[in-house]
Amino acid sequence: MRLVGQPAHPTRARAAAIPALGLLISALLAPACAPPPARPVPSPCTLSRAPAPGPLADKRAGLQTQAPSSEALVALARVYVEEARISGDSGFYTLADQACACALETAPGDPAVRLTQAEVWLQLHRFAEAEATASEIFDAEPTVFAAQVLGDARAELGRLDAAAGAYQFAADRAPGPGLYDRIAYLRWSWGDYPGAMELQARAIAASPPGSESWAWSMTMTAWWSAMHGQPATGLDTVLSVRPDYGPALFHRARIRLHNGDAVGARTDLARAPTSFEARRLAHELGDDGDLRAACALDRRGCAAWLLPTEPSAAYALLVEEQRERQDAATLAALAWAERETGRDGAPHAEAAKATGTIDPRTLLFIGLTLDQAEILERALGSGPGLLPSEVALAKAALATREPLPARTP
Repeated sequence: MRLVGQPAHPTRARAAAIPALGLLISALLAPACAPPPARPVPSPCTLSRAPAPGPLADKRAGLQTQAPSSEALVALARVYVEEARISGDSGFYTLADQACACALETAPGDPAVRLTQAEVWLQLHRFAEAEATASEIFDAEPTVFAAQVLGDARAELGRLDAAAGAYQFAADRAPGPGLYDRIAYLRWSWGDYPGAMELQARAIAASPPGSESWAWSMTMTAWWSAMHGQPATGLDTVLSVRPDYGPALFHRARIRLHNGDAVGARTDLARAPTSFEARRLAHELGDDGDLRAACALDRRGCAAWLLPTEPSAAYALLVEEQRERQDAATLAALAWAERETGRDGAPHAEAAKATGTIDPRTLLFIGLTLDQAEILERALGSGPGLLPSEVALAKAALATREPLPARTP
């Protein structure tokens, strides 16, 4: 079953040949950018006796009273990952990493434990380490689990074609909701909106109604629909079943703000996960809190926010980010930072453009860097895909240009 085939992009091969910058910034920036845990973390092998508050505390209770076997610790790590996704609290990822470290003390070198740890490393933005671990294990024993983790790492690193190969290996052997969602995101990253929606539909159909995988795929389907001018009714459906589902609350807040419903947006956002993007949305709504204090949660997101006013600081963050991943979003943001600091951003902008991306913020940065009105108009056409401040940036850039010629019918 062929699920991962991508649309042809003739410039992709050329873009892949563009080298990374390989630049370094002051080591003083690293502590500020590393995401700290949201709560004190116990040493690895005391995790089973040190519960932390969270949305799945009851689910963890049984695991935390068991003897610390590698199986129990891996199960505990997976619960922590689910808690992080639901709550938006990145501290749970650190706890998951600690649980995996303890499991490896119990079962040194166990491939299943190492792959689980690699999954966690992806959430901690340790993409190269995750890819190296998954690649080593996949080469030794090519399992579906190893292929999925390997595909995830390669996708984050911007190696979309290599990620597709890993996902296709898994799809040929064990297709299911999680894999459909992964491939949907890959197709979205290539600009294949119909293909992405088709795969999310498969993910929804294959998920138990009301499950977390069902809620996630419903949320992403609704969000992508909203950016293409379609109703996002799926968000209401999710929240009618799971009223506190953070991703749905956040995306509905984005849509409500775009539609002029600031009160509704604030109501949803008050219950959404406390990510950097959620805090930035609150900032757009008039919250005068210190957004800079949240930059440790998302280095690239922070850089995107800083770019219009502090391009040198944003550039430093993005150079560091590019050492970890080279996907379209990172390259496009770096490109604009390069332009704003007197450098040539065109190569990185062209590399991002060559992926076929349809992500609105990525298109905004490409359009600003290359001074291409058509790309800026595509970004503006994404509805809630841009924040109000980003809409203002695009409109200001277009206002300085001559009107585009009328298209021929």
